[in-house]
Amino acid sequence: MPTDASSPAATLPAPAGPDLAGRLLHDWWTVFRYELRYLALSVRTWIPMAIYAGFGALAMYAYSAAANEAHERAIAAFGERASEMLEKGAQENTGAVLAFVGWGNAADAAEIFRDKVPLIVIYFFALASYFLPLLVALVTFDQFSELSTRGARFALIRVRRGTYFAGKAAAAFASVAAFLLLTWIIVTGFTVFREGREALPHALAEGLRAWALMCVLALPYLSLTALISSVARPGFAFLLTLGAWVGMWIGSAIVKTLLPWLFNRSGWTSLADAEKHLTAIFPWYHAPKLISRDLATLTQGAGALLLLAVIGYALTFFVIRRRDV
Repeated sequence: MPTDASSPAATLPAPAGPDLAGRLLHDWWTVFRYELRYLALSVRTWIPMAIYAGFGALAMYAYSAAANEAHERAIAAFGERASEMLEKGAQENTGAVLAFVGWGNAADAAEIFRDKVPLIVIYFFALASYFLPLLVALVTFDQFSELSTRGARFALIRVRRGTYFAGKAAAAFASVAAFLLLTWIIVTGFTVFREGREALPHALAEGLRAWALMCVLALPYLSLTALISSVARPGFAFLLTLGAWVGMWIGSAIVKTLLPWLFNRSGWTSLADAEKHLTAIFPWYHAPKLISRDLATLTQGAGALLLLAVIGYALTFFVIRRRDV
């Protein structure tokens, strides 16, 4: 029966408390479920994931080949002392490589070997981190582009914008996290296959740790794609996302090039202090801290990445709340 402003039904308060919470949870689950199903069944999702997995397989093959060759050379050169000399050389080389690529130093390498972390885990984490932004861009570049095509109108007349935003953002994160979990299961299995069953406890623990931290690393990239897609159509959103990655790389290089000039005109006490302030907005600046065994360093890196993600998602939600669909 229709009601007007003077009828009792028109003056009833909006659902609150448990009823409202239950409705919001139901709406969130509906958006999440349909969006996750779309991502899981989309060919556009699986193609970049397959390419990413293929590069990962090539990386593990290259690592295995290099490790086998190093082992054979050590046996030929040192005989029975091969294992001892190989471990010592591996620790020194790991420290040198970490320092060269800016992911740590000899002290970090010593802690990695102290905790018996399989080197393939560190190697794969660092390499996969560089390609993670591209994977996120290819899979989730159009998270909210239907706002521009008005395809979101059907959903937004049935659910609140907050639950719409939360459901789609959670589905994008879940799809990337599920793929990364599968990837790290394979890396863990490969590690056990190479090093024997005795390596299973360390490989499993480090694989789970690396997966969780890589999910944290993915969050700022997911939030940026969400923000860009909330203001652009699908095709243009993809170009803008790639442009954002390239722009951030160029921006980081410019910052480091201009550091001496900026340092002379600022109140910072050192060049290292200047770099810390100017590059903190770039997610990959914090990525090396995720392999650190020092809890304070690890917490600092993960916390900064989460803060960047919160800022990106907050801006996205602000845009979605104000979009006219």
